[in-house]
Amino acid sequence: AKHISTPSPSFVKLEDKIFFVLGVVNVILLTFFCFGPVKWLLVYFTTIKFLVLIPTRFWLYRKQKNQYFLLDLCYFANASLIVQMWLLPGSKELFVVVFSLACGPLIFAVALFRNSLVFHSLDKITSCFIHVSPFLTCYVIRHHKAEVNEGWNIFTGRQFEFDPPEVVGLRDTFLYPFCFFLCHQLMYAI
Repeated sequence: AKHISTPSPSFVKLEDKIFFVLGVVNVILLTFFCFGPVKWLLVYFTTIKFLVLIPTRFWLYRKQKNQYFLLDLCYFANASLIVQMWLLPGSKELFVVVFSLACGPLIFAVALFRNSLVFHSLDKITSCFIHVSPFLTCYVIRHHKAEVNEGWNIFTGRQFEFDPPEVVGLRDTFLYPFCFFLCHQLMYAI
C-alpha cells in the first residue's frame, strides 16, 4: 500500500497562534466563571467579549459587504442581554425574554448551524460566543443570582433585583419572546 501524504504548511501564521491561545484561554475562563467561586465575573466577561467581538465582526463583515447579517435575531438577543444586565437589571420580564431566547433559539442554533469551536478562527469563536454565551450567562444569573449580586454589586452598586419565578408559564416562555421576535422582524423588515 502506497502512503499518500498531504502537504502541510511549513509555518503557522502568528494571527492563528494568537487566536488559538485566546480561544483556549476563553474556554478556561468561561468554565471558571460559570462553575467557579467568582460567578459574578461572568457578567463582565460576557460584556467585554461582546464589546470586542461584535464590533470586530461588524468591521470584518463590512469589508466583505456582509454587515446586514448582524441584524439577525442572535445579535439582537445578545444586545438585549447586555441592555438587561447593565441598564435594566431589575426587569424580570426582559430577563425572562432573554432567558427564553438564550435557552431556545440561540442554543439550538449551535447544533442547527453546526457551530464549531475552532480556536484559530476568529469567525468561529465569535459564532460560538453569540450562541453559547447568552445561555451560560442567563443560566448563572437565574440559578446563582445571590452569588452574582454579591460580587457585581461591589463595582456597580447594582443588583438583579427580581426574583426569578420558580415556575414559568407558556405566556412567559412563548408569548413574550414571540412578541420580542415580532418586534425584531418589524425592525429587520424596515
